[in-house]
Amino acid sequence: MRTDRPLLSVPCASCGQVIRTHVKTRVYCSTRCRWLLEFAKFELGGCPCGARVDRSAYRPFGPDDVIRLNAAYAELVTLHRSCRGQAAREEDPNYSLDCDCNSCRAERGQGERERRRRTVPKAKRRAGLARARRAAVLKRDGYICQICFLPTDPQARFIDDLHPEVDHRSQVQDGGDDDIDNLRTAHRWCNEARNSGATDAEIRERAVLMFSAAHGADGAT
Repeated sequence: MRTDRPLLSVPCASCGQVIRTHVKTRVYCSTRCRWLLEFAKFELGGCPCGARVDRSAYRPFGPDDVIRLNAAYAELVTLHRSCRGQAAREEDPNYSLDCDCNSCRAERGQGERERRRRTVPKAKRRAGLARARRAAVLKRDGYICQICFLPTDPQARFIDDLHPEVDHRSQVQDGGDDDIDNLRTAHRWCNEARNSGATDAEIRERAVLMFSAAHGADGAT
């Protein structure tokens, strides 16, 4: 890390607290604060303080209800910014608003951050297997997400929520393998929500809302 870089003051994109950093690309005060925001954006976990949106007040999920519910979620995410910062501080013993580059850490007497490994042969082998079997899995499932049971969009870009991905029924970290029987079709959003700890029931409910907003209220039936 170059020590001649200017020390910037940047507000955390999640909780709004000002970070002092030499790294121009740093936008979150901590990794935990970032994931709290991502989980809130999935509109499943609500706020760390326990505040949640009452979804029952917006049923049935017609087009107007979807718009009002999304606005309520956005308001919750905005009003409870400080809750995410407080939760991140309480859960991370090394939480700091100071620069976290290796030069600054050395000045504070801390060790260097663990460097990301440039090559991960095992992960690359797994990715190769997934690519080889992806077409067979998508065709077998008829391009239907096996988490929310709504159709994916084969023409969607890979960053779009409706893009079809291949998900592991039993996660690799839990002992799952790349056998085709352990693979299933999933929306990109459903896959990420599941990896963030959301239950299948929560994912299905939110997926119906997203699908209704994208295709009209009749498209989710």
